[in-house]
Amino acid sequence: MKVPMSAGRWSAFWMMPQPQPGRFPGCRAWVPGEGECGAFGGWPRSGEIDIMEHVNADLKVLGTLHWGTQSGQQASEGGNKALSAEELKGWNVYQLRWSCDAIEWYVNGQRMHFVQRAWVQPQWPFDEPFFLIFNTAVGGALTGYADADVRTAEMLVDYVRVYAS
Repeated sequence: MKVPMSAGRWSAFWMMPQPQPGRFPGCRAWVPGEGECGAFGGWPRSGEIDIMEHVNADLKVLGTLHWGTQSGQQASEGGNKALSAEELKGWNVYQLRWSCDAIEWYVNGQRMHFVQRAWVQPQWPFDEPFFLIFNTAVGGALTGYADADVRTAEMLVDYVRVYAS
């Protein structure tokens, strides 16, 4: 992947749980605030996996898990990997190794972070099916105002591989 390196951009390669409309009243597709929910209910209880996030021209990428606590609050655990501007402007390979007991993030073959099942309380929602999302958000509270190249900035994806074992 290649990500834009400019103000006001938030590129992401992430995963959300497969919607399960029949399990909870009001549950429909993943539309924020519209009754979205996976196996354990609405966000964040059913989890979110951020494989790669890059914000503005920061010289790092992020990988994070999100899940719900007993009180319904959002909890998260994540890590980051510093990359040079030259590395970020080039092609990079982002990998997620997902097992029943842990999730590991890799950037160009180097482990960036890992989370063990035991760290995620009260429940590990990552045993359910998830789907992939690629997007670049423009502007907002996290990124601030977008600069003038907003119409030409792009995130490029060369390939996606999914393996099961």
